[in-house]
Amino acid sequence: MAVNPTTQREMQSLTSVFGGRSKTPAALFERSRTEHAGEVVATRANDMAMACPRCASTGDKESRMFSRADQGYYCLKGHKWNDYDELMSMGPEKMPFKGIVARQDGWEKLPVSLPGSVKKDLETKFGDKLEATIRAVLETLSQSKCLMVPEEDLKRLNDHTGMDLKNSSQLVGAVYSLKQTTTNLEEQNRLMKNNRAGGAVSATAIVVELGDLCAKVIAKAEERETTPGEVICTVVEQYASNDWM
Repeated sequence: MAVNPTTQREMQSLTSVFGGRSKTPAALFERSRTEHAGEVVATRANDMAMACPRCASTGDKESRMFSRADQGYYCLKGHKWNDYDELMSMGPEKMPFKGIVARQDGWEKLPVSLPGSVKKDLETKFGDKLEATIRAVLETLSQSKCLMVPEEDLKRLNDHTGMDLKNSSQLVGAVYSLKQTTTNLEEQNRLMKNNRAGGAVSATAIVVELGDLCAKVIAKAEERETTPGEVICTVVEQYASNDWM
């Protein structure tokens, strides 16, 4: 059997690899090209990220250029070029790339009237992301349950949580953390109450009423430049090692 000079592996028949000559990539491509001959591929405009030089000459430097296979290079004011070199010879200024959002199947427009001041504030705050932001908000409102937090309530939440909350996920995390802290404190309180009847605070800690000995332990800790807990642990360890039980 022949050996592939590149891979040094034994060559296989077309039938075992592709299922026959008619199913090879070359055959499939040729058949597709024949079947779709004469069809025009639909294209959509591309953002050129540059300002129209003719609009700019009249003072409008925000008129954006687009390109499309069947229309050449153009702006929405009607200026058009078929020759790219001719367009570039006019020195068009660069603009931040904005792109074009592809039209989604099954989507519909929803006309909304609102005060001009609100529209201006939204455009200033979100810029090119305004449409996507409004869409996301409306999708949230369409759910069976949702919660919107106005600015004043958000300020109070920030004060209570000690966080600068940016989104609902952070709020959920903050509430969960506070709940866990409350649960832990309640458990500690329960164990401390049990300790008054001789129960332990946890598997590794015990609360003990020292009475008058407390001042002596604190003084000894200061003398040794350590903590009262370390002093108590040292003494207990010494007695335990001598089988004091």
